[in-house]
Amino acid sequence: MTNIVKKHARENYISNRFGIPPFDNINITYDGSDNIATIIYKRDTVVVGQLDYTYDGSNNLTNILRTI
Repeated sequence: MTNIVKKHARENYISNRFGIPPFDNINITYDGSDNIATIIYKRDTVVVGQLDYTYDGSNNLTNILRTI
């Protein structure tokens, strides 16, 4: 049983590095250059996670920050 738990914990960590809990709705906003600016994850009506994206002057992604 321990091996199964460890296996799934490792897979969840690899596929969900930002540690966002279960959600059922995603709201995506875009900046003036049509780049993703923010992704908000909600469970029912409660925000459970938010990712803010930052770009350089050439529209290259430079940072993703989890703020919630």
